Amino acid sequence: MRRLPHDYPWTTTPEPGILDRGRFHADTDPLRGLDLRGRRAVVAVGSNAAPAVLAAKLPDARIPLLPGVITDLAVGHSAHVSLAGYIAAAPYPCPGARTPVTVSWLEETALAALDATEPNYTRVTVGSVGGELQVEPALHPGEVDLYVSTHGVVGVEEPLALTTQADLFTVLSRTPELASALSGEVSDVCARLAGDAELRATVTGRLPRWTPDPPAGRGEDRPRPPRRVGTGAGVGRWRTPPIALAGGPCDQAVDGPITP
Repeated sequence: MRRLPHDYPWTTTPEPGILDRGRFHADTDPLRGLDLRGRRAVVAVGSNAAPAVLAAKLPDARIPLLPGVITDLAVGHSAHVSLAGYIAAAPYPCPGARTPVTVSWLEETALAALDATEPNYTRVTVGSVGGELQVEPALHPGEVDLYVSTHGVVGVEEPLALTTQADLFTVLSRTPELASALSGEVSDVCARLAGDAELRATVTGRLPRWTPDPPAGRGEDRPRPPRRVGTGAGVGRWRTPPIALAGGPCDQAVDGPITP
């Protein structure tokens, strides 16, 4: 099935299973009989949670996948435009958040290959950015990784929760510096961005963003306090996102829509 940029975020894994050389098979216990020595647990909050995406990136790998919940981290948008013309997902600190995620266990060669597909992200431990993963089997925060954006996350007066490209472009196009680039039908905007490297760079440079202090390092369980940085309109304090669902501030922010 073709994944269209304007349809991002794409369908993720709603159930446990095994991705075996490009084919996903549902399995209630995908870790059964699997030697986890030499494998690394990696949390996916964006496209890597979609089996079709992992299959394209790692076509020869056998990967167990399990749904989980990560606490104290929410999901917004990385403050950069991807090569395909969409603005991808990225996690950020959000005390009290409970965010659905997908966890994969990758062998060393597959992990290196996945790293190579993420030039705009850095892989860090969940503990180093203040998160904790709830999954079976239980893992220490220093034993599981996730990718954080090197660009920070998009914010307009405060961080924006992950939403559709159409809603995101609608919000961002209210900024005069971004209006001409992000106005119009969402498919046309994505196509325009994908076809023009200079435009992608311009939009990336004008996106409002918040960037936390660099991760404290692998193995450390708590992050440093975030600092305020940014470019373009909407630069302000690091705060929780404007969309909060039932259960607490930014709880399940990955599912929260932005009202244009």
